[in-house]
Amino acid sequence: MRFSIFSIALLPLVLTAPAPEVKTKKSPNFTVLTLRSGSPIHFNQIGANNGLIFLNSATTYCPLAPKNCPTDAITAFYVETPSNTSYLANEVGAQQLFVNASTGVVGYTIPTVAPPHGATTKGFYYTPQGTGPAGQGTFGFLPYGLIACSVGTTEDGPFQVFAQVPDFKQPGQFSCLGFDTAASNISSAGAYVYTNTLAF
Repeated sequence: MRFSIFSIALLPLVLTAPAPEVKTKKSPNFTVLTLRSGSPIHFNQIGANNGLIFLNSATTYCPLAPKNCPTDAITAFYVETPSNTSYLANEVGAQQLFVNASTGVVGYTIPTVAPPHGATTKGFYYTPQGTGPAGQGTFGFLPYGLIACSVGTTEDGPFQVFAQVPDFKQPGQFSCLGFDTAASNISSAGAYVYTNTLAF
């Protein structure tokens, strides 16, 4: 094979060309309901509760005057692509969702603090409204999926959300329940900040 002097001169430029910039895209803020007909988790709200993810339970904090705080204590999420990372939508700073790769526990950070060492942050997904079977959006975690497990004294809860990782072990005496999701867009943050007093 023969190379011209011109092509050899261009070779360093080709080898040092920068990689194309990957732009991060952020989904709308959205809330999530669990769907499992005939079960106690049907139409439950997925909520951020003291560092963990539960159903129908959210813990928030706002130091401002009541009129300046979000009116509803709901949990709102957003997803960034192509990293497939998810965050709680608040008014203070990023609170990132993560999965304990050993136990499947789904948790979230305090604002602007990195997830614990060894946690999995990638794999969350969001599909827009209008793409689900009933016109809703969807939210989940790949490749394992999310499940709800009663961590109370009865099979009726309270229910904590886990990712069904390979080493997952049922946390209580009752069977865990898989579920579908319905994600609905909202125009605001769900809270000023979601409380988290756990040390991961």
